[in-house]
Amino acid sequence: MSPIERVRAKAAASEILGVSSHASLEELRSAWRRAAKVLHPDQDGGDTRRFAQAKAAYDLLSNNETADPDLAAFARASRAAPARNAAVRRPQMSARVSPLAREIQEECEAKLKLHGAAEVSSEGRRAGNHVPHSVSRKGREITYRIATPLVAGVNRVALPTSLLTGHGRAAPAILQFASQQAGAGEIEVPEAILRQRFPGARSIRISFEAA
Repeated sequence: MSPIERVRAKAAASEILGVSSHASLEELRSAWRRAAKVLHPDQDGGDTRRFAQAKAAYDLLSNNETADPDLAAFARASRAAPARNAAVRRPQMSARVSPLAREIQEECEAKLKLHGAAEVSSEGRRAGNHVPHSVSRKGREITYRIATPLVAGVNRVALPTSLLTGHGRAAPAILQFASQQAGAGEIEVPEAILRQRFPGARSIRISFEAA
């Protein structure tokens, strides 16, 4: 492989694996493992051609040329077909559900008490106060899970924001809203409140379970 072919091949290989041209060996290994998991012919939706292309790209970038005698052909193919058309499809991130520690729940309960006495509507209904028991995270998408159902009328929820800020002593945020119906349901925090109280989060949802 000529020096020019090598430069072109490495640029194409970097795009195929989704790494920078200065990626470390560990970054290359991680990218190759992700690609192999998605593209392997034994997987649903696997692609033999793209799997082989990703393997050749990894071998080239990790300087393991002896593992594939056709790297020069790979360089020629990368010029014929732009590498961006063969970019590795990254696997979908799965949601991770974690229970909230009892001390965090107690802190949320205390915050609700400090927020004031439960309101009573004109129909005589007392507002519902809620504290999550667990949280589901998928990247920056967060769902707080609450065991108590919505009440028809005013609902208050205390949400621990330390999960987002990384500060263990961050005070819970109190959200208050009205619901027309009682029971199970899910609400999404409006974008304006999201930016103000949950910086860094892409979305915040609150899931209420049935009684």
